Amino acid sequence: MATTTTSKKDTPTVDDLAAQLDTLRGDMSQLTELLADYGRDRAEQVGQSTMQRAAELRARAGQDVERLRARAGDIAHDAENFMHERPATTIGLAVALGFLVGLVSSRR
Repeated sequence: MATTTTSKKDTPTVDDLAAQLDTLRGDMSQLTELLADYGRDRAEQVGQSTMQRAAELRARAGQDVERLRARAGDIAHDAENFMHERPATTIGLAVALGFLVGLVSSRR
């Protein structure tokens, strides 16, 4: 019958296990630091990207507001020209609109 012999070299000692645990703790500590650094860097990138996108949206919204303001001014100018060119039609439209508003509000 074959028997196995274990040499003293192959058997880990408590000191060997303690050294390996210390190495493992150091590795885990380094890994934790790397993950924390990565998280901070990624958060900074996302923050910068978000700020850039917000600035772009603000600029575009400002342009849209100016364009709408100019368009509203054009419409007001056109309405004023219409009133000066066709005063009778303007009065007729005002009377008709007043009649409709009175009709709708009296049914309530």
